[in-house]
Amino acid sequence: MTSLIHQPNALRAVDSARTNILTSLPSALEGLRSLSSWIKDARAEKLAFRAAVHEHERSHSNPPSSPPYLPSAGRGGGRRGGKRSRQPISSGKGGMNPTNRSDLSVKPPSLFNVPKRIPRNLQSQVVWDVVKINAVIVVPTSGILEANSSFALSSHPQLSSWQALFDQFSIPQASIEFDSILAPGSTNGPAMLYTALDFDSAGTLGSIAAIEDFSTCEVVPMTQNMRHLRSVRPTVKSTLGSNANAFVNQSVWVDTAVPTTLFFGIRAMLGSAATAYPVNVTTTIWYCFRNQI
Repeated sequence: MTSLIHQPNALRAVDSARTNILTSLPSALEGLRSLSSWIKDARAEKLAFRAAVHEHERSHSNPPSSPPYLPSAGRGGGRRGGKRSRQPISSGKGGMNPTNRSDLSVKPPSLFNVPKRIPRNLQSQVVWDVVKINAVIVVPTSGILEANSSFALSSHPQLSSWQALFDQFSIPQASIEFDSILAPGSTNGPAMLYTALDFDSAGTLGSIAAIEDFSTCEVVPMTQNMRHLRSVRPTVKSTLGSNANAFVNQSVWVDTAVPTTLFFGIRAMLGSAATAYPVNVTTTIWYCFRNQI
């Protein structure tokens, strides 16, 4: 008799538990959908950034000694194993039909490619911006010339606008390209360019031997049309315990209210040459922003 009396109570408890599960199931599914959407958006942003970096480094590498070629559509070109002739992408100046096919493959943006949905995590979206800064340094005729670089939000030409829009920023990558402007036909020996990555300082070294001690040091002669590119994932120094600037961190978000925060860094040093000549320096900085104000 005792088990029969308590049986309805047990059934009611089972029904109550089932009702609670069914009630919480939609919210759990919604949470999973939101997480899946966030992962998808984050992956798309990462792939887009990698593609932009790859395209930048590819376009700024040393130009090939001969023009790239495409397979010809001539006889046998459409069959597997058939012979393929090769023809230049661009016939250059003086040809009957001067054409740069790589340029013609670039299409204008579509007028109708408008997003169809608003991201669920719109307020936490990361926004990217790329800035190029041009400068000129001159090869010295005696001694050395140091051109060490660190990066900051204060270098952005639209600093105040970004500060008004976002609360935090970071600099995931920076590149510096050195282009020699040595005059054609110069009989003087070119200057040597020394570059290295330094994640905690942009201070003066004072000697070529000091920069050569860096494991990342690279040396190239700045001959006519020489182009040298270095890239870095910059770091920020902060306080560790009671020691200021002792902690070096690569992945960090910084308050836009402190735009002078330095991200390190790429070192550069020019040796001397018999004749002074300019070297163009193009700095590319990738900024990202989050937390809309």
